[in-house]
Amino acid sequence: MRLEKAGVANKFTRRCPYCYGEMVVERLRCTHCAVAVEGVFESSPLTVLPPDQQDLVVEYLKLDGSLKDLAAAKGVSYPTIRARMDKVVEALNATGGKRPEARRSQSVLEALEKGEISADEAEEMLKKTEGKALS
Repeated sequence: MRLEKAGVANKFTRRCPYCYGEMVVERLRCTHCAVAVEGVFESSPLTVLPPDQQDLVVEYLKLDGSLKDLAAAKGVSYPTIRARMDKVVEALNATGGKRPEARRSQSVLEALEKGEISADEAEEMLKKTEGKALS
């Protein structure tokens, strides 16, 4: 499955866009000389976050960690931005120490909750996850 558009880089997330399983980085390429390195590379813990939450964390850090300034920059109230950041922290904590199948199940349920997949698709994905966990 190719997700690239000509001249546009995709935001990296460790969630598979097809089955919501965990993705790994296996190839890096220099944009200057085109040398490529292949292997399995460790990625940032922030890649467990969806792109919109990654952007929120970056903006928060650029604003010296001020939720008040972040709320102003986003044009929302402090409680709203606090709730968004709480969800970021929750997402980061939710993945720590869980087995891959537990993280995958959580990802499927989150996709169902957001309406990204149907209940039937979620059920099928969860059955596949359970089968992998038992084998």
